[in-house]
Amino acid sequence: MATDIQNRQGIKSLFRWTDAVYICLLAIFSYGCMKLFYRMTIAYQGKYPSDMKYYVNIIKDGEAIHDARLLGFVFRRLWDLHHTTVEISCYLALVIAGIIVANFIFIRFFLKEDGVAAPRWTLQMASMAALFMGPIYVPIIHEWFYKNSFQTFAWHSPTQHSMILFALIGTICFLKMFINYEEKVHLGWWLASAVTISLSAYAKPGFFISLGMTVVAVFLIELFGHRREGMGRRFGKLFFMGCALIPGAVYLAILQRLEFPENGQDGGGIAINPLHILEREHLFIGFLCSLTFAIVVFAINHKKLRDRKYLFMFMIFIMGVLQWVLFTETGSRSGHGNFGWGRQCGDYMIMLTSLTIALENFFDKHSLFKGDKTRRGIYFAVLAILVLMHVGSQFFYFCGLLQGQPYGR
Repeated sequence: MATDIQNRQGIKSLFRWTDAVYICLLAIFSYGCMKLFYRMTIAYQGKYPSDMKYYVNIIKDGEAIHDARLLGFVFRRLWDLHHTTVEISCYLALVIAGIIVANFIFIRFFLKEDGVAAPRWTLQMASMAALFMGPIYVPIIHEWFYKNSFQTFAWHSPTQHSMILFALIGTICFLKMFINYEEKVHLGWWLASAVTISLSAYAKPGFFISLGMTVVAVFLIELFGHRREGMGRRFGKLFFMGCALIPGAVYLAILQRLEFPENGQDGGGIAINPLHILEREHLFIGFLCSLTFAIVVFAINHKKLRDRKYLFMFMIFIMGVLQWVLFTETGSRSGHGNFGWGRQCGDYMIMLTSLTIALENFFDKHSLFKGDKTRRGIYFAVLAILVLMHVGSQFFYFCGLLQGQPYGR
């Protein structure tokens, strides 16, 4: 009898009613995304502009397309099944669902590492809200949602979707390896990191470039910012972990040769030009409206940066911004803004991280404003208002996309 009761309790702990609600919400939202993406792939009723139509047209027109990019490989094979974009739309919707689940795993991983317990359903709701933690829309100040904003999620770009999915998984795997690297570097997490980080680069190189810069910076801090004893041992482990980026780096070198061949006629290449950001309208306002929540959270929780995992996430954001500021493309790709995707992924990562810190602040009453209920209440009231503004603005934008409104507005 006791064994039966324990088994029932185990099943109950494994399957909660909130999980069923979460799965239903994921299914409903995924269906809405599939419908949106299908209309984008066919430019339904002459509306729904997106990058997806561009990829589909290349396949339909029979133009030469190589498998050097993930979307080229996936779209080609899904199109060949029935020569429709239904399967492509299903794949894209599954990627969005995967991002939400990865958000949940990310939040749970950070809270668990910090020893903070939180109700499962709050993590589930936060994982969905994180997808919409983009720029706050203030009509009096500006007239855009995407253009000239520091957008965190580009619904029109299938390459960005896949990049974020594998970037999130790769970051979790790398941190699992890095957090306690002085004790042991697990080969399983190394392999998982190498595969998922390479897939993120295969989808879109932006995150990989930011990650590479982050790994160099953080590893130097680890090597020289601690005691001299054991430096050789630390160097060996850091070097081994850094080797997880080699497959992605090799792919990036190959892609560079494909995108910018030596015999190219348009002079295409990469240049360093930090002045190009001055051409951007609403630069300061765009930064402020996009990252208000993260700015408030990190201003209050700046000591979190002493923790390896939070410093790592903060550096991904900084390196994403630095990549966007420093580098531009020349030739026929000039003005495409492809180095901005690293910054955009960094924006997404820092907003997700700040949301995680906010949850920790809420459920660990001793982590912030100890004994000061007034300051604590004001802090969470401000955060709640900001979350509503961020999520509300982006959900309104998403609803407009569902109606076929241009993504660049």
